[in-house]
Amino acid sequence: MRHCSFAHILICLCLLSLCLLSLCGCQSRERQSMLIAGSSTMTPLAGKLTEAFLKENRDISVVLEAGGSTAGIVALRKRVIDVALMSRDVQGSEDAQGIICYPYARNAVAIVVHPSNSLSDISIDRIREIFVGDVREWDGGEGESQQADGRFK
Repeated sequence: MRHCSFAHILICLCLLSLCLLSLCGCQSRERQSMLIAGSSTMTPLAGKLTEAFLKENRDISVVLEAGGSTAGIVALRKRVIDVALMSRDVQGSEDAQGIICYPYARNAVAIVVHPSNSLSDISIDRIREIFVGDVREWDGGEGESQQADGRFK
């Protein structure tokens, strides 16, 4: 897993701000607008950035909508929106040709086990095997086979 440094995150936040600021350079007195859509996990942070930007730029309209990373990348490819928010990397099947990605944050993942589960310890390597789909089931501790659903691939 690639980790972003604070400087990398700061640079990416600045790039998002520059994207918003680029609307300020227009000579027209018409109200400019920017459409941002995508990952619901990214919208709270993007919303805070947008609020701060709009305080200084009252002649610009920014519409921010959650709807999922896939919906965001599809809308961006179709040129329906200006910025797509993604909480994951662009996948090869999404044909991101010509799209430039600026990662500015990462999601945290917590492994939570129900109290009735006998699992008391698990290694990072075992968790990785589950999440990439190498492990499909495990012994639940009482001879019962448990389903391991690695949803993040």
